[in-house]
Amino acid sequence: MSVVTADNPLDARAGDARFPHQARLHHGGDYNRVFHHQQKAAGRLAVVLVRERPRKGQQLARIGVMVPAKVIKTAVRRHQVKRWVREWFRTEMKSVFDHHDVVVLMRADPPTENGHAILKSELAVLASKALAARAQPGQRGGRKPPARPGSGATFQDRAASGKASAGNGNPGEAGSPLSGEVPSAT
Repeated sequence: MSVVTADNPLDARAGDARFPHQARLHHGGDYNRVFHHQQKAAGRLAVVLVRERPRKGQQLARIGVMVPAKVIKTAVRRHQVKRWVREWFRTEMKSVFDHHDVVVLMRADPPTENGHAILKSELAVLASKALAARAQPGQRGGRKPPARPGSGATFQDRAASGKASAGNGNPGEAGSPLSGEVPSAT
């Protein structure tokens, strides 16, 4: 059996299926750094988030895998999918993601028949897209909620979003789309 060395701990030699401690994201702060400054690509089964780390000496690529119980119901299957993702990372992506932190968020359960191959091919495509994407600082994902009337949004903010009207947006008030009246030009 080959020995994992400090020079290349992610070496995927025959018989060496270890995934070293240094190649995983362990703490919430590690995940937050990726979430708040990310390059992202999304597919049908997964979302890949990538963040470049400062180049100080030899730093391994690190991965974190998140599989929600809402997406994959049984713990056995969740752990199986995590093992598949870590195996893909260790065997195929170690040099591609050098000096990067990677988070894989599962969106759907891969099919039971040929799911491993389907997941690997989708992750490979998403990895290249994520590395090519521009970094999105300060975003954790999702969309900002629209400005509500009375929430401090100015008329210019609503006009920019296409939601401006002469009234304050209350149905039945003069100038609102539901009143049937045309606002006066005064």
